[in-house]
Amino acid sequence: MRIDSSIMIGPNGELILPELLGRADFDGDVLVAFALDPKFSQYFLIYTDIVPSVNAKNLRLRFSDNAGVSFFSSAGNYASGGVGQTTVGYFEGSTSAAQIRLNTPQVGSAPGEGWSGWAFISPGGGPGGVFPSILYRGFHQDAANSPDGVHGNGVCVATRNRITNLQVDFNGANLATGRIALYGLQK
Repeated sequence: MRIDSSIMIGPNGELILPELLGRADFDGDVLVAFALDPKFSQYFLIYTDIVPSVNAKNLRLRFSDNAGVSFFSSAGNYASGGVGQTTVGYFEGSTSAAQIRLNTPQVGSAPGEGWSGWAFISPGGGPGGVFPSILYRGFHQDAANSPDGVHGNGVCVATRNRITNLQVDFNGANLATGRIALYGLQK
């Protein structure tokens, strides 16, 4: 898939028009969860200027396959890997995580900090029982004016069912400010 401005082109040259499924604007301590409309085969998540309510936290993503009643959150539920472009190091991920980590280094809550990025999400399931998976990229400029970025991928190894919901938070802290939008792709 290729992105040219606001137009998405599929692997066979077809035009893909994203449909907004939900958006959350933060101005206080909140956690966000989205339901995934089953008529779509892929999803696009955009997070902009996300700041935690507590300093030095990781932005994390979790999945549910039971309409959001519970989210996979135990060690060993996810496998992910990422490469960071940062002045303070990088991370490679985990094969036994309780979430998919979308940032490196930890995101601060000082003025000027925050995290932005996007993720393509494949909900899994189907006749082959494919694991739900994600491809993501994120970036920010920290309080010391150091540019940081990460790109990576991950899977939810806890289920081969189609996921129905996703949840984003800051590793036990809440989302203080910013915006998250979820789009449906490919019906």
